[in-house]
Formats: sequence, C-alpha cells, structure tokens
Amino acid sequence: MKTERSAGLIIFRETGGRREYLLVRSGRHGAWGFPKGHVEPGETDEAAARRETAEEAGLSGLDVLPGFGRTLRYPLPGKDAVKEAVYLLARAPEGSAPGRGVDDEIAELRWAGYRQALGLLTFANTRGLLEEAEAFLNEAR
Repeated sequence: MKTERSAGLIIFRETGGRREYLLVRSGRHGAWGFPKGHVEPGETDEAAARRETAEEAGLSGLDVLPGFGRTLRYPLPGKDAVKEAVYLLARAPEGSAPGRGVDDEIAELRWAGYRQALGLLTFANTRGLLEEAEAFLNEAR
C-alpha cells in the first residue's frame, strides 16, 4: 500500500495571558484542522510544515518547539493509500495575525482558545493532537 506523507504545524500564540491556536478550514471539504501539506522530495518534515504554513496561512518566522512531534496514520478514502501526517508544535509571536497565503484550498483561518478549538476541530485524531499539545505546553510551564 502506498504512503503519502504530509507535515504540519500546531501553531499557538500567547495574547494577554491567553493561549490561542490557529485553525484552518479546508475549502475542499470544510473540515477544520491545522496547516499541513505534502512533503516534497528531499524536504524535511519541519521544512515542509513551515512552507505549507506560509502558503496556507501567510505565517513565517515561527519558533518550532523541540520535544513535540506526533504522527497520524489513516487510510485515504477512494485510494489504495495511507496518509502519514507529521505534526510539530510552533509558537507564533504575540499578536501574530495570519494572512491569506497563496494556497486557495483554505476557506477560513481562525485563532481559537483551547476549548473553542476542541469544539471546532472536525476529526477526533486532530482533537487528540490538540489535547497532547496543550498538555505538553502546560507541563513546560
């Protein structure tokens, strides 16, 4: 079975003592998630995640935190393939505002607090990622 590899970032910012996460809504299927996309040949997961975030959300200059990396594996509907999506955790500077990237696959971008983000995320596996990221950040304090 073929494996398609993607990489993305779980991006957070601290604003006024409140942590918020950046969510993107797909223009293709309407699902809420995190910025991610295909890893190009010769590209590292981190480089791909940074490139995809710049393309989808117009954000760059993010601080990728060491010690957090999670991989989701799931079948791709209608294909004889499995998606392997690697997610890293990144801090955006306080007051960061996503812009429109060059990627027209994103319908909407939104900063959301932890509870609101949990309610918006479409899939259980991405909600699990957010829970793990929040726990990781709380332990690091």
